[in-house]
Amino acid sequence: AIAEIATAEKPKPEITDTDWAGLKQGEMQRAYVSLGLSSLLRKKYDEAKSSFDKAMTLYPDPLDMLYIERAYTTAKRYDDALTWIDKAAASPNANDQLKGIAGTDKTRVQALKKQQSQ
Repeated sequence: AIAEIATAEKPKPEITDTDWAGLKQGEMQRAYVSLGLSSLLRKKYDEAKSSFDKAMTLYPDPLDMLYIERAYTTAKRYDDALTWIDKAAASPNANDQLKGIAGTDKTRVQALKKQQSQ
């Protein structure tokens, strides 16, 4: 799918080249997030990290960062989850609501991490 997106032609000629490139970049980002989540489910953590990092180089969406964090939390990979929480909160694209969610998630993940180590 990623190769298909890279070479996809504009569906309508009135879409500008700049807009089309942006749309394709957004779809590529979503594809890499999906690949990362799939790798995480298969416990292929290095592959997951590579896919997530690639996705965020294409479009650093703090909401997606929180989705990634929650996937790591579910996998009980708390240090990885905390890293993504911090990235989301520090993102220049994060609004106050997302920063608040990141803060709440951080408290929850820290508690889970502490509970795991007891």
